[in-house]
Amino acid sequence: MDNLRKSIRLLFADYCSDFILSEKDLNDYINEQNFLERGFRTFSNYSLDEILNVYQKLDSDWFHDVHQEKNKNYFHVLNHFTAKVLVEQDLEPFVVYEHLLKWRELSYYIGEDILTTSFFACLDNRSRRKRDFFAWRATAFSDNKRLHQLLKKGLAENHFHLKGSGPVFDLSWINIMNHPTSFEKAFDDLKKEISLLTKTSNASQSSKKELKILVYKAVYIRYELFRLINKIKEGEKVYY
Repeated sequence: MDNLRKSIRLLFADYCSDFILSEKDLNDYINEQNFLERGFRTFSNYSLDEILNVYQKLDSDWFHDVHQEKNKNYFHVLNHFTAKVLVEQDLEPFVVYEHLLKWRELSYYIGEDILTTSFFACLDNRSRRKRDFFAWRATAFSDNKRLHQLLKKGLAENHFHLKGSGPVFDLSWINIMNHPTSFEKAFDDLKKEISLLTKTSNASQSSKKELKILVYKAVYIRYELFRLINKIKEGEKVYY
């Protein structure tokens, strides 16, 4: 499962957003050469042949539906992981206790939402269920029943950070995505502050891009996903 987790991290966290936006064809985005070039950092202790073997495993197995071998899609790699580590109880996702550390190590880098939503999407697609409940906890709990019983007795937490007890980043990010142009002044002020400490570059392979540029690219990717999911033609006006 280590190779599977590292592959997911590489594909969904380590690929540069500029590279994603520049490639219109998925075969140009994810292929053997690109995977090998970007795999040396993620698979730091692997030889070239070992990284190649991982890609071949992806292409022949993990890119295919867990239940339908002929159905190939790059997002299926997520389901190969979540099918082993997640279970559904009372419409909520729970992490299989023995895989809790593996879950933490991966979700720390790519977030829990992409894993939980892909897991439920796979289940709902197979069962043809129309899900209307999405208010599960932001952090998935384990399925350890003994731990559940222990915590039912109550737990005191006396260490508290102001504005640190809620999903602050998630709420802020949603707000920025819905109103990106409302934060122009904040972005400009931030740019002035950090310009004294570090240099930024918006070159395609730079790791120090301006936050404003990254936000606008995220907005564009979000729009493209919305357009593709709703089968809206390119250039067609979107009303919401």
